[in-house]
Order: sequence, then C-alpha cells, then structure tokens
Amino acid sequence: MTQHSPVAQHGDSVSTTTGQKEQFSQERFLGSTQSFFKETFTIVGLEARKISHDPTDILTRAVQPVWAGIF
Repeated sequence: MTQHSPVAQHGDSVSTTTGQKEQFSQERFLGSTQSFFKETFTIVGLEARKISHDPTDILTRAVQPVWAGIF
C-alpha cells in the first residue's frame, strides 16, 4: 500500500488556494473596472442630456478652460 506524504498534500492545497486567490483578485479587478466604466458613462450620459437642453452651456464649457488658461 502506498501513502502520500503530508508535504505533497499540503503543497497541493497551497497551490490551489493561491490559484483561487489569484482568480478572486482578477474577478474583483474586472468587477471594479466594469463598475467604474458603468458609473463614468452614466455621468457622461447625464451631462450630455443637460447640455442638449441648454445649447449655451456647450459654449460655456468650451470657453471656460481657455479662459482659465489665460488668467
């Protein structure tokens, strides 16, 4: 009868745990990245709606950075 050494079993479980941590980390990164872009595009959409209701706001937003750069 052959028995496995405890070191090999422990080593296998450590590598599995490390792999699971890496996968969890990647999933967490992808989830947070997707959340960031979703929230960013939501804000962009809301700002675009505000601009479409007030065309003078387009001019104000275009001129303000130039005006701030001069002074």
